[in-house]
Amino acid sequence: FFPFVLLLAGCQSVGSHPFCIKMMAMTFHWGTKVTILFDAWSVDEGDYGWYWGSLAIVFAFALVFELLTYLRMRIPSPSRKAQSGLKEGLMESATPEEKKSLNSPAHKVTNKALSRRERFGHWATWLRFLLYVVNISWSYLLMLLFMTYNGGVCLAMIAGLSVGYFIFRAGTKHDGSEISADQSSDACMAS
Repeated sequence: FFPFVLLLAGCQSVGSHPFCIKMMAMTFHWGTKVTILFDAWSVDEGDYGWYWGSLAIVFAFALVFELLTYLRMRIPSPSRKAQSGLKEGLMESATPEEKKSLNSPAHKVTNKALSRRERFGHWATWLRFLLYVVNISWSYLLMLLFMTYNGGVCLAMIAGLSVGYFIFRAGTKHDGSEISADQSSDACMAS
């Protein structure tokens, strides 16, 4: 529909009419002429130094994304620690009947509600929240970098994410804790 509107407006070239705007490439392309995120960060055709420098910056942006993800995962969740410690302490001193009630769904809901109240005042919760906000904002920045559809920019970003994952997160569980050699071999045997 949009190209049809431009034709009706009489767009023969960019800037010939108020509705004629600079269109961005919507297919993958190669070359050094690219605008990355802002008009001020434009690389002209044939400017290989600035282009390779821009690719290095994109690579570093992707690496930082993986670092932020790793840091966020490494911060312990106060609610899980408090809940498991509370339950272990209660289980040690409980009679068999009390142990059954401690494992009941109603008790789990009570523990979860208590841990929610406790966790919002804990520094780790706020730090995880701030890192999440920065991390999700950074991920949108990476999405916009990819949407330049320049092959070099896309490959630099994929390489940065891959190297960052290898450096920071390979060999860790989903919660950020390290995988021991025994756990690694058990996981291989299960598959």
